[in-house]
Amino acid sequence: LSVLCCLCCAVLCCLCCAVLCCLCCAVLCCAMLCCLCCLCCAVLCCAVCAVLCCAVLCCLCCLCCAVLCCLCCAVCAVLCSLCCALLCCALLCCLCCAVCAVLCSLWCALLCCQCCAVLFVM
Repeated sequence: LSVLCCLCCAVLCCLCCAVLCCLCCAVLCCAMLCCLCCLCCAVLCCAVCAVLCCAVLCCLCCLCCAVLCCLCCAVCAVLCSLCCALLCCALLCCLCCAVCAVLCSLWCALLCCQCCAVLFVM
């Protein structure tokens, strides 16, 4: 049931930018499946939001996933947002996210860089 629900969340969050995905997975407390769900959600959400020029909504999507999925992603999001804010440079921001990739797992780095890119645009 948890697997089906999280798969359902993954589909729903691709359509509505993570709200249902994150709520569902948080309640179920299935961390691994939630991380997979929110990874799918964050990547697709940010792609859609970029096309729609909806940077604020997209950033909220990615931050929501990072916080609810695991502390590692929350740390990555903070590190990259600080990096972007202080250095104010897209290239250096990507280097910051590369550090996240070393410190965290690959999917954490992907979430981090999606948020990081949005925060830089904002």
